[in-house]
Order: sequence, then structure tokens, then C-alpha cells
Amino acid sequence: MKRTFAICCFILLHLAAGAQSSRDEALADQFFREGDYAKAAELYRQLYAGDNSEQYYGRLVNTLIYLKEFEAAEQVILEQSAAAPGDYRYQLDLGNLYNKSGNPEKAGTHFEAVLKNLPAESHLVSGIAYSLYNYGENELAVKALLKAREGSGDPTSFSFELARLYYLDKQPSSMIHELLTLVERRPEYLENIKGQLQFYLQDEKEFILLQEMLEKRMKRNDGNPVYSRLLIWRLLQQKEFEKALDLAIAMDKKEEQGQHLLQIAGICSANEAFGTAARAYTYLMDKGEASPWYPAARIHFLDAKRKHLLSGKYKPADLEALEKGYEALLQDLGKNKGTAPVMKQLALLKGRYLGKLDEAVSLLEETVTVAEDASFRAECKLELGDLYILADDVWEATLIYGQVEKEFRDSPLGQEARFRNARLSYYIGEFEWARGQLNVLKAATSQLMANDALNLSLLISENPGPDSSYGALRMYARAELLAFRHLPGEALSTLDSINTRFPGHALHDDILMARAAIFIQQGQVEEAAGTFTRVIEDHEFGIWADDALFKLGTLYEQQLKDPKKAMEYYEKLLLQHSGSLYITEARKRFRTLRGDLPPASGEEFINEPVRF
Repeated sequence: MKRTFAICCFILLHLAAGAQSSRDEALADQFFREGDYAKAAELYRQLYAGDNSEQYYGRLVNTLIYLKEFEAAEQVILEQSAAAPGDYRYQLDLGNLYNKSGNPEKAGTHFEAVLKNLPAESHLVSGIAYSLYNYGENELAVKALLKAREGSGDPTSFSFELARLYYLDKQPSSMIHELLTLVERRPEYLENIKGQLQFYLQDEKEFILLQEMLEKRMKRNDGNPVYSRLLIWRLLQQKEFEKALDLAIAMDKKEEQGQHLLQIAGICSANEAFGTAARAYTYLMDKGEASPWYPAARIHFLDAKRKHLLSGKYKPADLEALEKGYEALLQDLGKNKGTAPVMKQLALLKGRYLGKLDEAVSLLEETVTVAEDASFRAECKLELGDLYILADDVWEATLIYGQVEKEFRDSPLGQEARFRNARLSYYIGEFEWARGQLNVLKAATSQLMANDALNLSLLISENPGPDSSYGALRMYARAELLAFRHLPGEALSTLDSINTRFPGHALHDDILMARAAIFIQQGQVEEAAGTFTRVIEDHEFGIWADDALFKLGTLYEQQLKDPKKAMEYYEKLLLQHSGSLYITEARKRFRTLRGDLPPASGEEFINEPVRF
């Protein structure tokens, strides 16, 4: 019994001591942060004298150095060194102390002693180098790594550490040299090296230096493709797509690079360099049908052509030629799970742009039957519902949206289906039912979906009209339905009629946004830009102001090719609408145009990979 009581007392005392140490440590740290080094030193001395001297050693020494109590600090370091005579850390700490106390010669003696006896373990060598750098001994830090490299017999050892030290010491040429030498001997590090270069290179001058060094190495070592790959990466970042493709084709003639060419073409297409993308796909198709890259190149060629046509003004004959290209492709490759995304694209081309709704519906229904992926089938069904709206078959559209909502309840696809159903109800004037569905979607997992639902719900709530008949809103919804059905003339006429019948109505900014959307749909970019400008000028603090700024920036960036104007509108959005949904994307685009970030390089041709 007595023994148990004694043990309990011991435990309680031990816990109490531990709690006190924790309180003293927190208080000492606070004194140190506040610059009250005398009080901090007093507490650190007490903690250092306890059982965990090593834990508080560094903080005590640093505090004493701040107090310029160099002899006391030296005594602490020598005590630790005597307890562990082979530990290089204390020699480094002594060197730092002597530098701080104005004795650089004595400091150098201790630093050199460490360099003469470097440990064999690479992680310890790295620790020594970074300690030397932190103590302001940049040259000695590099010297330590180079000496260890020489001893290892591996010319690439410590390359990443050296590159980082050169970066910290603002020596871009040496940093680039280290990374290029490493990737030459270890090409499997290529993607890692790209990331390092992207992080370390600070401005355009340093990127130009990289390009010059790459070109020199390519001349000296023409057989190593890794330099060509890095140069292509650099050229793509600069949007010098033609040069990048020329270099990639030259590489392909030496050693097949089909996958790499497909990636480059995809980047070109994503950045609207459709001519360059087409040249890349044509080059791959010219290899013949026996080439493993032929089917993918043919599919992506048509998709790039489709994007190119639909991004600007097009003639019906152009779309008909594209349609024939798709049909020929499906004739050759067949209709199957691998070509299901192609079937979907062709169906939407027929239904949305060529007015062949019956053919489009039939083909999309066939796509649903051959596709294996449930999510892709649901996406096709959503598009099928849209086609039924184009065909003025509201009942079928509602039915098919409901099928997707039921199958994917509470998922993004299910929420999208519910939103489209609610939007359809809005189009046909069933406002109260639509608003009920939209209010549920305000809590959607997708922020964009929640925002769209909120905007449409507010539109209905705020425009009932004086007698709750929704007179103006009915006309506005009708105009949006006409625009959805690709009847721009009728849609614009209906929008104009609202201003005639309901002058000064609160829908004025909504009407402007709807007009701008129709102009974009018709490829009338200048008219769209002018309309967005009116929204910004007439409704500076309205609900659509941030949307107008973002879309205006997008027009100037992507279609009017005026990056300065685009940056101006993105910046205005960032400064005036900090709570906007577009903030993150606007900031990224602004920084990309300013040169802080590389351009987007993703390829999004079809929703699923093509498999044969």
C-alpha cells in the first residue's frame, strides 16, 4: 500500500515538473520573440540545467549571442562538445560564435576542421552545408558539397543541394548548370528538373539564360534528347508554338515521339494556336493508318478544327465539311465504346449548329447505348435533354433530366440535372416551381452550380412585377430560351421589346448581359465587348458587374488579343469585387499575362480517353 502511494506521488511530482517546464519554455519563447533576451536567457538557463539540456541548448546559445555574452555562450557550446567530441555541429556553432564576436580567423579554423573531416553519410553532409549557409559561409557551404561529391565519385551527387545554394546565393548560371548536368546523366529526373527550374528562375532574363545554355548544350551533345525536351517546354511556356513543334518533329525523325507530339498539339489547341495544332496532327496522320498514333491524331484534328470554327465566325459550309469528317471517321473506326466521345461531339454538332435535330437525337441515344462509363452516359443524357429543348419537346427533356437526377442523386451530375430541369421550368414560365428547386441547389457542392442557382433564384424573386404576373420576366425568360435554341434574331428582338413595354425596368442589366451572351454566340466580339462595358458603366455596383469584368477580360485576352486591356479588367475585378466567384481565376490569369505564371497547358478534347 505504501509502495503504491509512493509511486503515485512520484508520478504526480513528475507530471507537475513537466507542466512547469512547459510553462517556463513557453514563457521563455515569448520573451525571446518580444526581444526581452535577458529574461529569456534566465529561463533557458534553468531549463538547460534540467534533464533535457540538448533540447534547450540552441535556444540558450542564440539568446546569449543576442545579449553579446560570448564567453558564456562559448562555455555552453564547449560543454556540449566535450560530451560529444565527434559531433560536427558544435564546431560549426563555435565558428558562428567566433564570427559574431569579431574573430573570423578563429571561426575559419573551426569551419575548415569540419570540412577536413566530412562524414560519409550524404544527409549529414547536406546538414553541414546548410548550417554553413545559415551562418553566412556560402562559399564554404558549396565547398563542402563539392568535396563530398569528389569523394563519392558521382558527378551528380548533391546536385539538388548545390542548385538550391546557388539559387539562394543568386547565381542562376551555376544553378542551371547543376540541374542540366544532372538531367543529362539522369533523364528520369526530367519532370522534377522542370519543377525546380520553374521555381528557381525569377524573371525573363533568367529564362533567357536557360534557353541559351540549353541551345549550347544541344550543339555540343546533339544525341541527348533531354535538352530538346527542356527547350520545347521552355518554348511552349513562351507560346512560341511553331518553334516548339519544329523541334519536336526533328526529334521524332530521329526517334518516334508520337505521344509527345500529341501533348504539344493539345497545348497548342488549348491556347488557340489551332494552325500549329493542325500541323502537328497532320504530321502524325501522314505516318499512315498503321501508325499507333493515327486514330488519336485524326480524332483530335477534328476536335481542334471544331474548336477553331466555333471560336469565331463560321459558314454553314465549314460546319458541313466538319460533319463529313466526323462521319468518315466513324465509318472507318466504327461506333463503339472507344469512339463514343466522338459520337457525342458529332451529335451536338448536328443538333446545336446544323439544325439536324432528329439525326442528333438518334445518334446521341445510340451513344448512350454503346458507352460503358455511367458518368459519361449521364453526361450524354443531359445533352440529350438539351437537344429535346431545341426540338421544343419540353416533356421529354424534363423526363430525361429526371432520370439523371434520380440515378446520381446528391452528386454533381445529379445537381446539374436538377438545375437544368429548374432552368427549363424558368424558360417556360413556371417560376415558383423553378425557384423551389433552385433554393435547394444553393447548397450544391459545386460553388459554380450554387452561384448559378442563386443568381437565377434572385432573378425570379426580384422581378415578380407590380401585380406578381411576372410580365417582364416572362418575356426575358422567353428571350433566353430563344437564345438557347440558337435563334439569336428572335431573342434580340424579344429583349428589345422588354425595354419598349417596360421602360426603366430593373431587368436592364440582365438584358444587357443576355445581349452580350448572344453576341458572343454569334461571334460578334466587338458588340459583346461594348455591351459588357455598358454593364460596368451603368451598373458598377450591380449583381452582374463582376461577371461583366471577368468576361470582358476574357474577350480581350482570348479573342481581341489585347493582353494589356485584359489585365486592366482582371485587375479591376480583383480590386473592386474581392468576394467574386471569379477572384481565383482572375488572379491566375492576371499573373499569367504579367509573366508570373506559365500558360495553361492542359488538353481537354473529349470527356474520356480514346481506347481502341
